[in-house]
Amino acid sequence: MLSVMRSERMVSSTSATPNSGYTSTVEVDSHADSFVAGKNCIPMHYTERSCDVQPYSDDYAPVKNVPIVTAATGYTSANGLNYILIFPEALYLPNLEHSLFNPNQLRHFGTTVQDNPYDTTPMHITTNDGGFTACLKSKGTDIFITTWAPTQMEIEMYPHITLCSATHWNP
Repeated sequence: MLSVMRSERMVSSTSATPNSGYTSTVEVDSHADSFVAGKNCIPMHYTERSCDVQPYSDDYAPVKNVPIVTAATGYTSANGLNYILIFPEALYLPNLEHSLFNPNQLRHFGTTVQDNPYDTTPMHITTNDGGFTACLKSKGTDIFITTWAPTQMEIEMYPHITLCSATHWNP
């Protein structure tokens, strides 16, 4: 579980693509307050805000001044089409091996998240207009999609799918 305390800070945008090609998972985590962008994401835009992130246990110190960004990650659909998934209002932790999303942040934007493995409907994420669906996978208790950190060329080449709101997110 992540707990967020917000603060203001000035940060410029960047066009660098750290970790290009790095592949990992974006995992469902209803305890995360916000989308957490790890190594398989790149920042497309830095906001002028940051926050302190409290880890899941009080035994660990908070991570200070975590930038709030619009994050992008590459996704290949079951039929082989590539997309760039966009997550505004993401916490950027570039050393994290994977990324996390809170299904409620996506649902707040109108994105459908079916993350119940016991439901008769396959697990998925679908945009509010129904034009895009990502099939969620599971391994043990983890529910996820596999994505990669895109290059600048991929950012320009593939369609962008925004899955949550750019409005300030205050969980």
